[in-house]
Amino acid sequence: MKSAVCLYVRDEARCIEEWIAFQFVIGFDTVIVFDNRSRDGTPRLVRAAGKVRDVRLVPWPLTLKRSQVFAYEVCLRLFGHEFDWIAFLDSDEFLVFKPGYVLRDLLKANAAASAIAVPFAMFGSSGHVQPPPGLVIESFTRRARDDLSDHRVVKSIVKPRGAHYHTPHSFRTKGPYVLASGLPVDWADNGVVRDPPGYEVCQLNHYFTRSRVQWDEKMRRGYRDITRPENDFDRYDHDEVLDESALRFAPAVRREMAAYG
Repeated sequence: MKSAVCLYVRDEARCIEEWIAFQFVIGFDTVIVFDNRSRDGTPRLVRAAGKVRDVRLVPWPLTLKRSQVFAYEVCLRLFGHEFDWIAFLDSDEFLVFKPGYVLRDLLKANAAASAIAVPFAMFGSSGHVQPPPGLVIESFTRRARDDLSDHRVVKSIVKPRGAHYHTPHSFRTKGPYVLASGLPVDWADNGVVRDPPGYEVCQLNHYFTRSRVQWDEKMRRGYRDITRPENDFDRYDHDEVLDESALRFAPAVRREMAAYG
């Protein structure tokens, strides 16, 4: 069984090494990076990691609204024959397993499924205005309460054969779509599940705001397909719950990053 994670990214040099390192720490075999015209050194850092690990850089020059759509479809077609599973995540999303659970066991347990939906855990700024010096998973440890509606949004790990892009969160598949628990997904909308999130096996830590300065940088960079309201930082900066579930991965992530030079 071989697994990969696909990333569509632009100008994330500040955190890209940590994100790549984290994927190998939790057990992915390959990282596939579609770089969408980064100008901050992101491709250079991806190539450096690729000298140590199986990290594949795909230059992706499209600036169309559906640029990410096309990237995901190309990923499925180019690499689908090679991998049994491909996760589609963003650079501010970290798949965090609870103690006793690992990626390979999750994939084996859901071998009869075509896709696994993992719910968001939305993290705020943890009070940081400036970018903190530590790792993302060390610096941002406060998130929203479980009942936040955005926690019903998911990202997906899919079997690429027969899968087709639907949204950044969900795919059209031939077989069952399940949660990490193995239960079938009850969709409320595209990429949104009806039931409250279950974090017993794993959760997708979504460091959406990070610090206020990083948020402002992201807003200046902009998106290819949407424009966000100015008050979105306040909407997403939830810090009610202390959640240190990712901290146990930090030492291994640092060792992995050190190998990249």
